[in-house]
Amino acid sequence: MKKLLAIAAAPIAMLLLSASAPAAADTPTVQAQSGANLYCWKGRLYEAGNDLVCNWTDNIKEACEESKMTNIGKDAVTSEPAKAKRCENGEWLVRVTKK
Repeated sequence: MKKLLAIAAAPIAMLLLSASAPAAADTPTVQAQSGANLYCWKGRLYEAGNDLVCNWTDNIKEACEESKMTNIGKDAVTSEPAKAKRCENGEWLVRVTKK
């Protein structure tokens, strides 16, 4: 009976988690020059369709402090997000490079 409840609860939990993330359309698109590195908290990064949504900024210090969520299209970056640096607050940053 416990296994049946666990199996039934898993899809419901996934639906609730996905429903709690804001849609990419609700967040502004980050503006940066071609070739610029963009940074954000690894723990805030998620995908919404063809967008990477996070607290993107082109400044490492600001990325460690920034909380404003923005998005960038996956087709606008050269590769997947890669580990960049650890902030003083303990959060890890990831980096992408704009095409």
